[in-house]
Amino acid sequence: MQLATLIRCNYRVIMAAPQHRQVTAPSFRELTPQLEVIARRVAWWKTPAEALANTNDFLCRVMTFGLWTDVTYVARIFGDESMRQALDQAPAGVFDPPSWHYWHYRLGYDQVPVLPKREFR
Repeated sequence: MQLATLIRCNYRVIMAAPQHRQVTAPSFRELTPQLEVIARRVAWWKTPAEALANTNDFLCRVMTFGLWTDVTYVARIFGDESMRQALDQAPAGVFDPPSWHYWHYRLGYDQVPVLPKREFR
């Protein structure tokens, strides 16, 4: 999170609300055979390259739909910090409640926020 600039007026310092910036996890370096298998499993309607193009979405889908071997392999490549970033920016409709709670516990969060929900208008 990046804070807005400080404004000084009448000898008081007023800080603007924090500006939220979209942070994305580092993209994959190369499409290994194992990543290709995982991408096909968790996003079967996309090509592996398309699935890996949005790293945060890919990581969220691995955390929800991946096998334990998938998760350990992906965590080793991308790291826990990338998985935290993906969890912080999880798209609505990807996580189920058990996965949502587990990954917040597993990645060291103190509190579990409300599961993102889709809004229909």
